[in-house]
Amino acid sequence: MTEQPQPTQPPVKPTRGPLVEGVRLVFIALLATGGYQLGTETGRESPARTALFVLLGSGVGYVAGGVVGRLTGRTVSGLERELRRTPAASLVAGVVGLLVGLVISALVMLPLLQLPAAAAWPSIVFVYLTLGSLGFGLARARADEIFALFGLKPRAAGATHGDITVIDTSALIDGRVADLVNTGFLSGTMLLHEGVLTELQSIADSSDLRRRVRGRRGTLVVR
Repeated sequence: MTEQPQPTQPPVKPTRGPLVEGVRLVFIALLATGGYQLGTETGRESPARTALFVLLGSGVGYVAGGVVGRLTGRTVSGLERELRRTPAASLVAGVVGLLVGLVISALVMLPLLQLPAAAAWPSIVFVYLTLGSLGFGLARARADEIFALFGLKPRAAGATHGDITVIDTSALIDGRVADLVNTGFLSGTMLLHEGVLTELQSIADSSDLRRRVRGRRGTLVVR
């Protein structure tokens, strides 16, 4: 039996790009402005002192903005990957549920405005976050039933998380199954029969070069 090639892990790229630099610029501008205010409103005003405070504020903003920008970039990337795996029907139902939750929150907000400001605004924020999240989650969980009320069948448009997909050898050696999963076109539970794995191993050990390459590509997909 020939040795199976080990899949190479892609290098971890640092989170960069316009998002990180944009957050950094915002922090630099805010803290530089704060430094200017401190330099002009506290102590004896002088150009050198003001410039020092602005420089210190810009430096702190550069460091803090980079940290927050990277955290924001990782959060956005994770959210994007999760949304790609989520079926379109669930996303549409979730957005509808979110809108309904926000409308209900607006109605609940009216009596809360009668409270003192110190208690009203935290309560309003809490209501919006709670009802918005609740509406989004419930609508996603009941997506099939919501669409059925309008005579629609979202399963006909694509797979849902409850689907079971049986993968055969031809699909594995084709090499595009992983791409379909990453784009969210295939989701749910994937089943691989032991006979498929045995056949795939025999193809990977074939003396024919083309069959061997296709077989080893399939084993990389399984791993």
